[in-house]
Amino acid sequence: MIVENIADLLYRYDCVIVPNFGGFICSEDSAALDKVTHTFTPPTKRISFNKYLNKNDGLLANYMAKQEGISYEEAMSKIQQIVEDWNTSLAKNSLKLDGIGTFHLDQNENLVFEASNDINYLRASFGLTTIVSPPIKREKAILKKKVVTPKPVSKPKPEPKKEKVIPIAEKSESKFPVFIKYAAGVAIAISLYGAGNYIYNQNEQEQEFVSSKVAQENVEKQIQEATFVVGNPLPAITLTVGLTPEKKELNYHIIAGSFREMKNAEKKIKELEAKGYKAKVIGKNKWDLIQVAYESFHTREDAIVVLEKIKAELAKDAWLLTKKI
Repeated sequence: MIVENIADLLYRYDCVIVPNFGGFICSEDSAALDKVTHTFTPPTKRISFNKYLNKNDGLLANYMAKQEGISYEEAMSKIQQIVEDWNTSLAKNSLKLDGIGTFHLDQNENLVFEASNDINYLRASFGLTTIVSPPIKREKAILKKKVVTPKPVSKPKPEPKKEKVIPIAEKSESKFPVFIKYAAGVAIAISLYGAGNYIYNQNEQEQEFVSSKVAQENVEKQIQEATFVVGNPLPAITLTVGLTPEKKELNYHIIAGSFREMKNAEKKIKELEAKGYKAKVIGKNKWDLIQVAYESFHTREDAIVVLEKIKAELAKDAWLLTKKI
């Protein structure tokens, strides 16, 4: 049951301490794409373990007490017994916590932790899984140019001349006019041939222009109709690229207590201010109790340093809450 309670708390908090054993610490990793294996991993919480964070902060014991309906002291007793069983198991073999990770001792009797990748404890990535996609293949459309052969323009054929039958008596008398007629016919034939050749050339140029235009239109049409076959495309994902701005929010709070009435919370704040703490109300918890914090910090490291001091000198039941306000 304690493993399920730790897993539940890992969804909500970035640090869960098992008294006299160690602390599970979460850090967020961004989404990643492996170009070699074509594997896309969504944003996730990476779990590490610190055996030196073993002082009780009350978080796990309070949660177990509420979940199992037992007292805080009974919850602490159960945790202590489980930790003893874990240490016994580690002395003989490895220890596996389902969904969290595996522990074992190395040759120097040092405790080694290997996190499990079965569960993503980042609530913002709920429902997202690792995706493996084959490389994208694209097919290039083959563009064929349609060649239009211009039709030749037939040359106009001059009409055959009808020779006028001239009597012998008239032939001798009209030799000069007949020569003029033949010369005129030849000139007309040459003119008609030249005109026909000009028309043919003009027609050929026009056909070439039309052919070029048709070919260009076909190329543009085929480009527009060209399709690219994509095998198993990746889902659309919006990623934010850039430098992460420095966080200025005070999201790490050392909790001094929870109160039903505001006057009791204000009284507690005055007591803590008299001892030099920047105490304040940080809101209500899920049981509608007003939470009062000794102080709030920008980073977890700063908060843990002050928390250890408070637990050693002032209140052992103080604990760390991660909450954006």
